[in-house]
Amino acid sequence: MRRTHPANMFVCECITQSLFRLMKRKPYNKITVTDLVQEAGVSRNSFYRNYQSTEEIIRQFLEEKTSKWWSEFIAYPDRYPHVISEMFYHFLDMKEEIDLLYRAGLSHLLMEHIVLCGRQSLTGELKGQLQRHQLMKQNVTEDDSYEICY
Repeated sequence: MRRTHPANMFVCECITQSLFRLMKRKPYNKITVTDLVQEAGVSRNSFYRNYQSTEEIIRQFLEEKTSKWWSEFIAYPDRYPHVISEMFYHFLDMKEEIDLLYRAGLSHLLMEHIVLCGRQSLTGELKGQLQRHQLMKQNVTEDDSYEICY
């Protein structure tokens, strides 16, 4: 089953929410797969069918939470004249989860995600749209991940 199947999406959501609930009560490095699947009410097979590690759960969570925002941004870039500040406002909606990541020493996962989003904005259609709307300098290369103008 792929992550797009409704039943599998439900399992992934249960696992994700369980991880964040456990992180409120227990240090991240002490959370086991057994703890996670018991909290989620799913089997170990469900975990391993979808994830290789608990960090992958967090990466998937960040991707899912930002994909809608990025899709809207790509479709309507003039709605977001201040790209960086808008992105951080978006992250405010995840402040509880981000706080848990920080407390668990996992803030690097958020930074990796932000850099990845920046790099994605430097490729293809989005780069052209940003440049047309003067939201990105014309001379930006993929190596210049932080050259987005705001």
